[in-house]
Amino acid sequence: MHLTCLERWLNQSGRTYCELCQFRFNAVQTPRYRLIRSMRLWYCHPRHRRQLLADALIAVILTCVTLGLVSIIILGMPYFVLEGAKLGISAECTQFTISFFLAVITSGYIVTMYLLIKDQV
Repeated sequence: MHLTCLERWLNQSGRTYCELCQFRFNAVQTPRYRLIRSMRLWYCHPRHRRQLLADALIAVILTCVTLGLVSIIILGMPYFVLEGAKLGISAECTQFTISFFLAVITSGYIVTMYLLIKDQV
C-alpha cells in the first residue's frame, strides 16, 4: 500500500483505524487551513451564507421584540400596579408576577440566542 493512498483514505474516511483488522494508525490530525482562511471558505459557500444571514435576521428581530417587551414591562410597571390595586391585587403580588414574566422573557431570549450562536459555531 502506498503511504499517500493510506493518508488520503484516512482523510476521506475520517477514521484512524483499519476497518478490516481494527489496527489503529498513529495518525496526527493537522488543520488544512488557518482559522481566518477556514472561516472565509466556510462563509463563501452559498448554503452557509444563507443560513448565517437567516440566523442574523432572526437574531435582530428577536432582539427588537425582546427589547420592546422589556421596555413596556419596565415603563408600565407603575401602571400595572395601580390597575392591580383597583382589582384588589396587592402591589407586591403584581410586581412579583411581572418580574417573573420579565425573567421568563429574558431567559427565553438568552437560550434562543445561545442556540443560534451554537448552531453557527
